[in-house]
Amino acid sequence: MKQTFFEDLSEDELALLLEHCGSMARYQAGEVILRQGQVDDSNLFIIMVGKVKVVMIVESAAPVILAELDNGDMFGEFALFTREARSANVMTEEYTEVLKIDMDRMDQMFEADAKTAFKLVKFIACEAARKLYRRSRFR
Repeated sequence: MKQTFFEDLSEDELALLLEHCGSMARYQAGEVILRQGQVDDSNLFIIMVGKVKVVMIVESAAPVILAELDNGDMFGEFALFTREARSANVMTEEYTEVLKIDMDRMDQMFEADAKTAFKLVKFIACEAARKLYRRSRFR
């Protein structure tokens, strides 16, 4: 069973996160949230409700579905670490609400509540490590 970020977060901590570096975004089925090659933001996304598909477009080949994510899953973290272009498209499969976290504003969160900020950073690191491990098994 997967662990989600929200299992370890109180309502007050979620409110602080929204106040300092987060916002809610809503998407209808079939919308693109992130585009492969996009280099325009420092946002990380956590799915509150819904389901998305992570798809990589490869030249002269069929698109590759990297993952299907749902409630509590995170996406967009690798571009935050590398500051490179987004490596895949993320498209909704159904109505989806995401918590959009602006990592450039995380310093405000650390000043307001270091414990909650640390929980977020720990979750990002654990999820990134889990995804890297899963990908490396297939190479």
